[in-house]
Order: sequence, then C-alpha cells, then structure tokens
Amino acid sequence: MSLNPSNDTTHIGWQSEPSLRGTYTIISSCVSTLLICVLSAVHLNIPAKGHAGWDQTLRKAKWVCAGVFTPEVLALAAFIQFDAAKTMTTKAQHLMKDVHSQPVSTALEEPADIEVALLSSPTEIISRRHQWTALHSFFASSGGFCVDVSSSSEPQFRALTLNGILFLMKNEPASIPDLSREDILERSKTSSLAKSIALVQILWFCAQCVARLAARLPISLLELNTFVHGLFALGTYVLWWNKPLDVTLSITLTITNTEITRTQLCEGHRTSVRMPMPFIFSEEYIDENGDDVPWGTLGFWTAFLTVLYGALHAAAWTSNFPSSWEAICWRASASIIIGTGLAIFLLIALSSMCAYVDDVLEFFGLYYESRSEATAVEEYLSA
Repeated sequence: MSLNPSNDTTHIGWQSEPSLRGTYTIISSCVSTLLICVLSAVHLNIPAKGHAGWDQTLRKAKWVCAGVFTPEVLALAAFIQFDAAKTMTTKAQHLMKDVHSQPVSTALEEPADIEVALLSSPTEIISRRHQWTALHSFFASSGGFCVDVSSSSEPQFRALTLNGILFLMKNEPASIPDLSREDILERSKTSSLAKSIALVQILWFCAQCVARLAARLPISLLELNTFVHGLFALGTYVLWWNKPLDVTLSITLTITNTEITRTQLCEGHRTSVRMPMPFIFSEEYIDENGDDVPWGTLGFWTAFLTVLYGALHAAAWTSNFPSSWEAICWRASASIIIGTGLAIFLLIALSSMCAYVDDVLEFFGLYYESRSEATAVEEYLSA
C-alpha cells in the first residue's frame, strides 16, 4: 500500500527480486557467511584458573584470526582433537566398564568450582551410572579436569591431559566424577539447535556456489574464497560437534594420594626437570596453560590441509581477473600455499630418514640416548 496514492496507482501484493546481483549483495552475503563460519566454529579449550576474562578474549581473537586467514589451521586442530577424543573414548569405556562396583564420585552439585577428593581408603560404594561418551572426552581434552600443584600458599592449578585422565581411570577410577551428558552440556554456551542453524547457513551458501557453477554462471573471487572457508568450517563443525562451547569452569581434583602424584604423574618423555616443586608433573599428563591441543600427527595433516587450501584457490587459475596484476597475485598466492604444504611433506620425509639413521647408530652402539625425565625425577625425589 502506498503512503501517497494517486489515481493511477496499481497495488501489487508481491514483487520478485531483480535477477541481477549487486556488489552489496555479494559482499554482505560473503562477509556474513565468513563471520558465521569463524565465530561459530571456534571452540576454545577451558581457560586455566585465573586466566578468564581478557585472557580468554585474547585467545578467542587469536583463533578467530587463525580461522579467517588460515582456516586449515583451525580444521587441523579440530581433526587432531577429534582423533584424540575418539581414542580416549574407546580406552575410557574399556577401563571404566569394570568399575561399576568401585567407589565413584557423584555428579555435580553446582556448576561452580568443584572439589573431588581422591581418597586412598573410601568407605562409601556408589555405582557409576553414566557411560563415558565422546562429549566427556572432548570435555577432558579441553582441560575439564585440573589438579592443584601449589608449592606454597598461593594456589596453582594445571589441567590434566588425556594421558593423565586415562592414568587415573586405570589406577584410581573413583577420582573421576560420574558426570552425565547434562552435567557437561549445562556448562556449554550453545546447543545443538544453535549449531544446526549456523550449519544450515553455511550449507546454503556453499549450495548456491555449487549451483551457479553447475549452471555455468560466474562467481566472484570473493565468493570462491568464502566458499573455501565454508568447506573448512563444515569440516570443523562436524569434528567439534560434541565439544562444549566456551566452557569457563573446570573441575578440580584434589589428589591426596602422594605416591601416585610423585611416582606416576611425573613420568614422561622430557629430559629436564624445570623447577623444584613438591610434586613434579610432566607435560605428558599436565597442560601448562589450559590451551593444549594433542598435535600427534601435526606434520602430515598440516601439509595435507595446506595443499588442499591452496589447490581450491588454484581452481580459479584460468578465471577472468580485472587486471593482470591481480591474476599474478592470485596465482602466486595459491602457488606459495601449495608449495608450503609440499615443503612440509619434504621435511617430514627428511625427518623420517634422520630417525632411521638414529636407529642404525643406536643399533651399532654409536648413539647416546639422554636420560629420561622419569630418571631425573627419581633422582630429585631421592635427593
């Protein structure tokens, strides 16, 4: 209905959008999709105690920048954490299946800071009611369980790694709280519905690009770049689907069994003891800054995702560019990215060859292996 109607005004109930796309439509669609891809895909680990607030904001900004400029790094972190959580789930279910008659910590009373006592001689027997799932593994790998390593009156907390959690499951299963999925999800800042809405938005944009290419219609270079980010965001979403989002509080395990703390949690592969403390923890079991990502196969997947990211951009090699300089910059950037990935592959191959040479030298008694951290710790404890 018109505000200033005239005698020749024709009333129309529905008017279709014009068939042509404008610059604003393309830019706004790409920018909004890119922001959704990055902001909703970043799932931070739980911050170390005392490092929330601005520290958490800076960590978020760091990973958002990584998602914007190097989405393959974010996808790599998600893949390796997914792989570690999958392995953790299998091992945990195997270790915990026989402890239903063991004393087990009950579920959470409040979402605030919780102390779970590790008792050497418990008296109350409580059956474990909740199965360990992928959600529990992601919560654990995100720094969901920490220990107090204070050497003085000032509290110091360190997050347990997956190896540390598995060790406690094997030796002291009662120390692991009997958490349900709801206990963990109530700490998360989002739900499956919110993730699904963001996922649909990304899928819709990618489907539009594929449809235009199938119809032999052109897409802009900005759309191609956003499409590539969307593909990596989809992979990140799927891999981190069971990871809680923006959890800020971890569960503190107050370990009173000093024998376990001294002789077991301190074992690892490092070759030095950094600072004298009553209890020394290895990085195998302890995450120093609450931002640990298990980078087990980092080299291979870094190279693979880097080459994939560059190859997707190289798909526009023969496209029409506004100028020859823009064509040169685009092709050079794609080539550099692909070359970087191939160089990483080469370094991995050379590293494997060096490891083989070390094995040969050690076989003939010509290679001296430095002492392990476990040996150094035993020397410190016996001093």
